[in-house]
Amino acid sequence: MYEAVFELETVTPLFMRGADQGKAEFRSASVKGVLRWWFRALAHAVLLGNVDENEAISMIKDRESELFGSTGRKSKVLVRVSFREEKKVDVRELGARYLSFGLSGKGLVGTAKVELLSHERRYLEIAREVSEVAFAFGGLGARTTRGMGSIQLLGEYVTSSYLQNVYKSALDVIGGYLGYGLNRTPNVELPEFPALHPKFFRVKLGSMLYTTPYGRFSVLSDIDRKFHKFRHSGPKHERFVKGKLISYWVTEQYDDVKRAYRGSSDVELPYSAFGLPHQYNFFSLGVKGLMIEGEVHERRASPIRFKVVRGSDGKHRPMVVYLKHRFLPEGENLKVRIKRDIRARGIPQPGYRDVERFFNEFPGREVEL
Repeated sequence: MYEAVFELETVTPLFMRGADQGKAEFRSASVKGVLRWWFRALAHAVLLGNVDENEAISMIKDRESELFGSTGRKSKVLVRVSFREEKKVDVRELGARYLSFGLSGKGLVGTAKVELLSHERRYLEIAREVSEVAFAFGGLGARTTRGMGSIQLLGEYVTSSYLQNVYKSALDVIGGYLGYGLNRTPNVELPEFPALHPKFFRVKLGSMLYTTPYGRFSVLSDIDRKFHKFRHSGPKHERFVKGKLISYWVTEQYDDVKRAYRGSSDVELPYSAFGLPHQYNFFSLGVKGLMIEGEVHERRASPIRFKVVRGSDGKHRPMVVYLKHRFLPEGENLKVRIKRDIRARGIPQPGYRDVERFFNEFPGREVEL
């Protein structure tokens, strides 16, 4: 039996649940699900431009099943996990009210062990490379795209060279497994699904340094402020709340969303490219829970991902990942609804202009992949 062991530490609290949704629990099934996702993204990158999309999907599904198992097919790699808890942190203590929207309860802080076991060296090597990428660029648990569940290998510091080496090594191994090399020609087209291809996968290490990863005056709170400010950079509004006048800023697409609520599909909703569904409330109209979704696909993950990492100087900084792929299938548009009442449909799906503007303006240095 061949074995690879990863010792991990939580940089920001990890929100993972088992059968009891009210109880934090570190689960092997959840970790395996994360490894599956990163394997698909790596495999898709290698196949991009080498085979057509349908063939790529078929190959990825078959190889993922071979590696991690499926109904009627035993996994070549066993994943075992354990967790040594140091403390639990309430979501309200993160200093990231905007990023943690929708989360509740307490997250785990401590160290984790992830063990990979296989009877064949080849499969263990592939799973190890996938794990290296998953732990370097991603996280574990809920809201990992928004900085929760940031993890790091014990004793490892995140630098540009570290990320470059992990990425290149994984592409080489996955390429050998699939029988293709990375296609870097300019004619590689935007993929339908996430692909860690250097043309569509960009990473930036932020320039802000903090001694604390989460809480008040931390990396996470700084990301929270920057992201909220960017998303709410529209005009200033005022309204009375319990007899008191308050001021607040709205998104640049605020007025267009209001027009869509009134039935117009002749609007632009570029900020919806940051992920669906997108919820709005118009208290002046007595409207709460207005949802922006795809006409068929109600949910779409954000192409922007945040992570908190620690460098060799012991300081913490943000890492921003921009993973560009087709936001919605060709021909699918957006709809606006309140519960079952569809207020507008046929709204053009957003482009990535504002997503790219956010990534480009975020202070830091891009990693050359």
